[in-house]
Amino acid sequence: MQQVCSKGPYDIILDDGSHVPPHVIFSLFALWPCVKEGGIYIIEDLETSYWDSGNQVYGYKLEGTGFGASPEHSVAEKLKQLIDVLVRSKTDYEDPELPLSVLPGDEEICEISFGRNLVALRKCRLEQQTDRPKHVYFGQSFNRTQIRKWLEWARSSNPQGYSKKESG
Repeated sequence: MQQVCSKGPYDIILDDGSHVPPHVIFSLFALWPCVKEGGIYIIEDLETSYWDSGNQVYGYKLEGTGFGASPEHSVAEKLKQLIDVLVRSKTDYEDPELPLSVLPGDEEICEISFGRNLVALRKCRLEQQTDRPKHVYFGQSFNRTQIRKWLEWARSSNPQGYSKKESG
């Protein structure tokens, strides 16, 4: 993965790898930094996250997959966590020790688009990254304890090597 990144950054990365959900999640974590500003990261063949455990794909046995699988075994569930952090600029949650982040660099995600059996994540252009509201609208308030618990749970399903501190 490092070798692939060293040849970037890329306008588009299309993940059409092993289709094994933990592999796909690892690839996203490893390759997201290699996407250019304004670029797109596409994951296709999301259906393997929903296949029952024990099925095989390209010689790999699926484990922990199926409807209701945990985010460490389901690309779809991990992506749902990323949707939750997209609201960060609309919250009053700030904690330097535990920022509202699941994937290293997820603050650069401007859009997540789901299609039939695929998803596309678009990285913000520089002006989009800096043109973000710095305050909460409508006086909203969020339960910090609940957010902290959710973040700890969400990050516990990250690939090995992507610790809590690296996700912020």
